[in-house]
This record gives sequence, C-alpha cells and structure tokens, in this order.
Amino acid sequence: IMDRGYDFQGVVRWFAERADVVLLMFDPDKPGTTGETLNILLHSLGGMDHKLLIVLNKADQFKKIHDFARAYGSLCWNLSKVIPRKDLPRIFTMCLPVKDGENSIPSDISTTEALDQRATLEK
Repeated sequence: IMDRGYDFQGVVRWFAERADVVLLMFDPDKPGTTGETLNILLHSLGGMDHKLLIVLNKADQFKKIHDFARAYGSLCWNLSKVIPRKDLPRIFTMCLPVKDGENSIPSDISTTEALDQRATLEK
C-alpha cells in the first residue's frame, strides 16, 4: 500500500459519504486485483455498496470473448471477497466506438455482441 502522506482511506470514506454515486472503474489488465483497491472497498466503502457503480473499462481491447469472460470473472471473484452481498452489484462495461472503416461495429449493440462480431471478422 502506498504512503501518500495523508489518510487515503479516510479521504475516500469522507468523499463517499457525501457522494450520491461512487464510480469504480477497472481496467481489463488489472480487474480489481490490487490489495489497495480491495482494502478500500472493504474498509472505506464498506456499507456503501448501494452507491457503487462498477465499470469494466476498455472492453473493446479484448481480442476474444474468452478474454472478456476471464477478466469479468476475475473482477466478480475479487469483488465477492469484499462486498458482502448475496449477489454482486451489476458490472457495466465500457468501450470506445470503432471509427467507421475497418472492422467497424455498430455502436448500438452490446459489448458481448461486438466482441463476437470482432472475433468473426478476424477469422
């Protein structure tokens, strides 16, 4: 855990208590696996799971649907250790739309469908 020169957990708790929504963004290469993230979720954001909005960012970077499933599953597993609920909160995915042209996928479809289409295009 980093030494920032101030009480990071306390600051996160202070802001979270005053916020309507706490946005948590996770990257595919580190889906919630850092000890500091899990510690913050457990201690600073404990009891505030009703405010959490969890996003798996950069979903467009996955080459295969299996990679997406692995990262999503890893994130769910890690969050299940620190969010004391029967069911995990909904995890949203986010990606940047592909520019018109090569391997263009319409932006009005889900991420999973987009990944399936991208895998088909790459075959």
